[in-house]
Amino acid sequence: YRGNPKHWAYRDGEVEKTFLQRVYRFVDIYLNLSGSHVTLPRVDKQGLIEVKSSMFMRAYSRRFKFMEGMKIRRVKNAMTEAAQKGENFHLWWHPHNFGINQEENMANLEEILEHFDDLKQEYGMVSLTMQEQGIFYG
Repeated sequence: YRGNPKHWAYRDGEVEKTFLQRVYRFVDIYLNLSGSHVTLPRVDKQGLIEVKSSMFMRAYSRRFKFMEGMKIRRVKNAMTEAAQKGENFHLWWHPHNFGINQEENMANLEEILEHFDDLKQEYGMVSLTMQEQGIFYG
């Protein structure tokens, strides 16, 4: 299952966030305030495998388009750190978030996937489904 990062702004995963958390999380999309959140899966007390999320892939925003490059660079830097350490980078999103501005969202995703391919070549980074994580780390 997907768990939340340990960082104070994310760890509880609560829907009702404080104003400070919302502002912090917004800025953290573009600037690395909280770290890369790369980890290894862990087996919890019930024997389930927790794969902590690293980053939520925010949809393209026309309003903040001037910051899109910063967002993609933040994702790619965290991916690189994970590849270098041999750890997980769990990027997640809801497909319906890409329903608006589809071309821009898909271009961002393509850039991230091209970076993954580079990391695969250089460091042997692999892409695993949640089920494969359980097999690999279980």
